[in-house]
Amino acid sequence: MKNILKTYALHKKFGLHSALKDLNITIPKSSVYAILGPNGSGKSTTLGILLKALRPSSGYFEWLDRKPKFNYLEKVGAMLEQPKFYMYLNAIDNLAIIAKIKRVSNNGIEESLKKVGLFNRRFDSLNTYSMGMIQRLGIAAAIFHSPDVLILDEPTNGLDPEGITDIRNLILNLSKDGLTIILASHLLSEVQMVSSHVCILKKGSCLYEGNISEFINSKENIFQLGSSNLDSLNVALVNFNKLNKIEKHKSGKYFIVHFNKDVFPDDISNYLAQKGVFLNHLVRQHSSLEDEFIEILKN
Repeated sequence: MKNILKTYALHKKFGLHSALKDLNITIPKSSVYAILGPNGSGKSTTLGILLKALRPSSGYFEWLDRKPKFNYLEKVGAMLEQPKFYMYLNAIDNLAIIAKIKRVSNNGIEESLKKVGLFNRRFDSLNTYSMGMIQRLGIAAAIFHSPDVLILDEPTNGLDPEGITDIRNLILNLSKDGLTIILASHLLSEVQMVSSHVCILKKGSCLYEGNISEFINSKENIFQLGSSNLDSLNVALVNFNKLNKIEKHKSGKYFIVHFNKDVFPDDISNYLAQKGVFLNHLVRQHSSLEDEFIEILKN
């Protein structure tokens, strides 16, 4: 089994409005797969279909390399909203209630609390928990039955920086254990730190789907370039035939220069030397997920 999920022309209409348009995505096993997009892009609709809360208008999906059986959700854990618990009870009692409601064994409760870092607080009333701890308990509630997949919708909503860091580290650790995680979030810097794959949605259509590092580095090579004479450097660069964009850094000490993907440091320095311009600053700058996300949404 290589893939947890594969969709085929998944389409969802609400009346005359298409919330999802022929979605084709592949989620590899043990990946952290981020679904990104502005409000109304189709993120919640996608998750709703995967969790059988919505029925697709057309298309279908495969789960574990085959059409899903009626009980496939038994191997899925999900936290789609801020988790709700009985605050006057402790973590053990809350998760035992959830196990009873779900009609699943509670054998994995203590192990899940260890994974989310709450084992030592398992007998404390939830009234003593921080918001970040409640969020981690929500993840424990989603994984104590040992699912193959964990689905998280905005897992860091409302958390302070420390809570965000805790959730980030938890996602990374769960992924290292082999759990596949499907993540919807608007915090692009956090997504970039934890995700291996990404799907970018806009108005129900997928604009990009695949490896996140390839997406970030797929279009351009970006460099910081400086010399003792910035005016001469600017004039020389303008005539470089593989230049896409040049802008002065806010410090005024160097330029941020966007070249075609096939341009490398030696190409730049050799070209400028022929023009009598010599660099005293050359640093390759990696673009961020946020940069590429904003750029692709412009199209």
